[in-house]
Amino acid sequence: MRFEIVERDFVIRTLALLEQYDKYIVPNVGNAQQFEVTLLLNSLLGLIILPVEHCKRIQKVEFPKIFNDDEILISKLGSEWGLSRLKIERFRLRSGLVEPHSISLRQLIVMFRHCMAHGRFSDGSGLNRPEGMSVRYQSVENDPLDSLIFEVNLVNRYGATEFLASMPVEGLRFFAEQIARSFIRDFSLD
Repeated sequence: MRFEIVERDFVIRTLALLEQYDKYIVPNVGNAQQFEVTLLLNSLLGLIILPVEHCKRIQKVEFPKIFNDDEILISKLGSEWGLSRLKIERFRLRSGLVEPHSISLRQLIVMFRHCMAHGRFSDGSGLNRPEGMSVRYQSVENDPLDSLIFEVNLVNRYGATEFLASMPVEGLRFFAEQIARSFIRDFSLD
């Protein structure tokens, strides 16, 4: 089948795969063989990375319209974004620490994009702080849902960036889906 517009269709098809997972896999496959986290991490290519890269390279704008500036604070977003149980432990840009109440959607999506695009997956058993960027599976204390721990420790010519956050898998899915839907709405056929 030929894509009408490759980037938009890739995002639409990735969302459809997640819906098919819910419809066919969840009710028919045992929990041990469902691999929801693996599917979601694979899907992030289409739900987070592709929209950002498309906007930067094709449309010559840095981000999809919904998070193109620092005016949209994550603390002001509704529950449909899945961020209510996001726990940010450390967020430092070259300009200094970023306080949780002042983190913008753009800043957060950049960190998630970095984690996904440059990630090293691990099981969280390593005791040393990873160099570069990593994503690891880990249960959050007192949280019945498994979470992913996102960690970015990046030092480059622009300065140091640090980001350490945890989020339940369900929240990450809502977050990724909202970004994808925003991208589809903003996608120009011109």
